[in-house]
Amino acid sequence: MNISSNPFVKLINKPGFSSFAQNTMWAVGTETVLKAIARPTFTLMDKKADKDVRKFSATKEFIYQITCLSLFLAILNPYKRISFNMGKKLFNKDPGFMKFKNYKAFSKISKDEQKNNYPLIKGFIELNSIAASVVSLTILAPKVAHLGVHHILKAIGLEKNTKTQKTNPNQSSLINIDNVFQKYKKLKNSI
Repeated sequence: MNISSNPFVKLINKPGFSSFAQNTMWAVGTETVLKAIARPTFTLMDKKADKDVRKFSATKEFIYQITCLSLFLAILNPYKRISFNMGKKLFNKDPGFMKFKNYKAFSKISKDEQKNNYPLIKGFIELNSIAASVVSLTILAPKVAHLGVHHILKAIGLEKNTKTQKTNPNQSSLINIDNVFQKYKKLKNSI
């Protein structure tokens, strides 16, 4: 079989596909959209789990992934502007950085021209876009999702708006460390 006649090989050899794969925004966006579709779908397909649990888990995962994507897209452009300004200070003698006043001026030229004529600027911005994805997806998204997901689930009726009450008012919800050590000593002495 001639490998160059393979449709998949033809697709990945196209310049547009290469640009798509090298662009952090498209890579992270595609991955997050796939997660937002696939994870809830697989959760709903699990016939061993209770129907309500599947629906709750799938919806929660979908909301979380959409939150991740929204945060990433919201943080990306400001991060690119900050990256350009940092690069301008770090590489102040570079003719590329000297040519453009700010990120807005740089972003007006074509992507091919950015990549071919100004690889330092393009690379520096892409490196910092990866940093933006790390910050938004690993630090911000879990915190924002934790704050918002349950409110959304309550609003759509998948989570009850009840307050948990303790059965014993003197019982703490935290683990009593002293009690744990006492039980450990009793167990150790009994062996």
